[in-house]
Amino acid sequence: MKRLTYNFYLKPSSKLPLEKRTKQEPVWVRISLPSYKVDGIPTSKCQYVNLGVSIKPTYFGNITKSGNGITYSSKVVNEHLIPTFDFRKNQMKFDAVMTSLFNRYEYEHPENHEIIDFIVKTFAYDPMANTRTVSSVHNFIEKHVIFLKNIQGTGRSECLSHNTVRQLPVVNSIINLYDTHIGSKLTFAKLTEQIFHDLWKFANDNRIKKIGVPYKPRTLSSYQGCLLRMCTLAQENGEKLGMIANHKKLKIDLKKVKLDNSKVDLYLKEDKLLEIINHKFENKTWENTRQYIILASLTGMRTQSMSWCSGQPIAKCTKHGYSYIDSEQGKTGTECFIPLPYCVKKLCVNDHFPVWNYSSVTYNKTVKKILAYFNVPQSKDFSKHNLRSTLVTNLANNLLPLDKIALITHPKKIESTTAVSIYVRVEKLYRAEIFYLEAKKIVDRNKTTLFKY
Repeated sequence: MKRLTYNFYLKPSSKLPLEKRTKQEPVWVRISLPSYKVDGIPTSKCQYVNLGVSIKPTYFGNITKSGNGITYSSKVVNEHLIPTFDFRKNQMKFDAVMTSLFNRYEYEHPENHEIIDFIVKTFAYDPMANTRTVSSVHNFIEKHVIFLKNIQGTGRSECLSHNTVRQLPVVNSIINLYDTHIGSKLTFAKLTEQIFHDLWKFANDNRIKKIGVPYKPRTLSSYQGCLLRMCTLAQENGEKLGMIANHKKLKIDLKKVKLDNSKVDLYLKEDKLLEIINHKFENKTWENTRQYIILASLTGMRTQSMSWCSGQPIAKCTKHGYSYIDSEQGKTGTECFIPLPYCVKKLCVNDHFPVWNYSSVTYNKTVKKILAYFNVPQSKDFSKHNLRSTLVTNLANNLLPLDKIALITHPKKIESTTAVSIYVRVEKLYRAEIFYLEAKKIVDRNKTTLFKY
């Protein structure tokens, strides 16, 4: 077997411009495996391995000639010895693993799966190495979140769902506020059933005090589940717990909680949405929020997805002529192409998605004021998520099948652990085309102008 070639690269968590990528990003290794023949045609294959460490892009390498990426540079890394210590340590370990692989199979011809198994098993690192000396609940979660982000997509047994990893920082912020409230650090040994209930009662009361609305039962239950999962991991790491971590009585019983569906079922009807589309405000904040309402109601995108698409170029389908944007569903960790209606395309400048920093502005209050301005019923009960529901409800009212609507609102995850990005793109285009053709039928049948693409 010949020596395998491999290179290090960053896997950004979003499509932000390079100047805005100031946070640490996980480092991956792309390994070129031996080629093999399929139907007599030589085919190459790549394997991706997580290096188990994150690093800031400025410490990793140089900006590419195209200006949209960063290539690894040992010179740049060596200029920042302290912040790149963990990266260099894991890099040396991986280099040693690849040398061992060559020595093991130098005179053999192993299958690709044997090579992958050897690399994964040999390049195993201790998931709890950075948390063994930590007893504070806040510190334990803070350290563990970094590890969990580093192993995302590796298929390791310690991997948690994208949703759980995303919620852990929120849970940790609640614990940090509780630490300030009680005047000491909460430890796992002190975390009894009574303290557990007090913690979430404090979190709920604190939320009511700030925004006047308590947590939804399902949200609170999800946060509690995250904390219980961390308690289990801490126990496996040798920490003593003051309670049974998997005690079912600790979590909220959702069957006993009556949910208020009157707010969940709210949506903007087509006539009100057309009024908002045809109106413009002189106030900049109100105008930005008006455009946000249009985007959310006609694309079904969440705030995080809009932030991810901010300033991105809009593509055009050569077969059917509709425009679409490559969107990431931050909540579910999935991607899809979303066709853009004509009303949305008018908001785009030079065929680029509008550039706004959605995360820095709280739109909920302004959304309610604007809807009240247009005399929308129950405007005070609307939230940003009701705007996302607006797309689904209006399409369903126009008899578009729910499974076709889900192609852009709840896309299924396309698993990709090897170099098959071109097939992923084809699949996303295929889904967008199905949705477009179905939407075109309702435009022709119902003469609606909202969903004209």
